Amino acid sequence: MPQAVLKWNAALALVAAALSASFAHAGLVSSEPRLDHPPPLFDLPSTTPDSGQSDAQGAQTQQAMLEALKSGRWLRACQLATGLLAAKVADRDAVGVFGVCAAVRNDVPATDAALLRLRQAEITPYYLPLVTGVQQLRTKALDAADRSFRTALQARANDPLALYFIGEAQHARGRDAEATASFKLTLQAWPQFAPAMSGVARLMASPKATQDELKTALALADRAAAIEPMNRSYWRLVAELCNRTGQTTRANAITLQWLQPQMLPAMTKR
Repeated sequence: MPQAVLKWNAALALVAAALSASFAHAGLVSSEPRLDHPPPLFDLPSTTPDSGQSDAQGAQTQQAMLEALKSGRWLRACQLATGLLAAKVADRDAVGVFGVCAAVRNDVPATDAALLRLRQAEITPYYLPLVTGVQQLRTKALDAADRSFRTALQARANDPLALYFIGEAQHARGRDAEATASFKLTLQAWPQFAPAMSGVARLMASPKATQDELKTALALADRAAAIEPMNRSYWRLVAELCNRTGQTTRANAITLQWLQPQMLPAMTKR
């Protein structure tokens, strides 16, 4: 079996194991050259008798995956993408979503395997620069990250996901007014996208924020946490904003329920 396939299968196995663990710490490569004639995305046909998924089931799973992505439920989107790939459903969106979610979760082996596949499969790069850009954000290569996200934006004009990541790059570069504008553009297209809600809330809650601004930020953070309750960074923000708005009892309760490792609720599928 080719080394690339072994690497990909190993990454799928790693992610399947990781998905059984908590999403508590979520936050936010292959050097093979791009092929002139990319091979099929997988070494198997898009559907096989033993894949366990019919065409209709695969389409439903893909739709559910994209809906999870539109709300920023990284873990759920990754679960569904992994299911499609494990069932040998050849789908570029599944590889791309798998790669984006793996990069956001800082799962390096899975991210590298997805990048390898995307280099082979994408004729017009969209997911490839998104995944690359997230990695560049993590290594503080901020100018390179911004260029990567704008490359994705060229492939899909006004793409909400690219705009969100551009906002994160702008925030990392200290351009918070521009970052807020980018996050709000994402929310215009994807009004339930929790990461952008959290991004706006974070930037509203500056040290000079008024009580009214803090209350608005808290409402946004609450919405984000309700959409993706297993993301502890949202609950940290909610607890911080509760403290800053005088709701210390609620802040303490959130800390006990969501931010203490021994108290973290068991993960449930959403």
